Amino acid sequence: MKDKVKEFRDKNPVLDFVAGFIPGVGEAQDAHDFAHAAKKKDFGGMAMASLGLILPGMTGSQLRKIVKAGEEFAPGLFKRVFREGV
Repeated sequence: MKDKVKEFRDKNPVLDFVAGFIPGVGEAQDAHDFAHAAKKKDFGGMAMASLGLILPGMTGSQLRKIVKAGEEFAPGLFKRVFREGV
């Protein structure tokens, strides 16, 4: 079964990002992301979605995009930070 919500969000990344700042919408996005990550047993995705539910004003998908942008800017930076604490 196709997930029309995911298809829409994938086709409209800017709208998806901006909609995450709307109260209630961001939480719904995180719940949706958590459910999909749980189906795939993607523990990293589940963690990002959970973190998005905890942090006000940020969604897990927004955090994931920030991490991806940081990885493109400085490859391996986040892995070093979390592994070495530097």
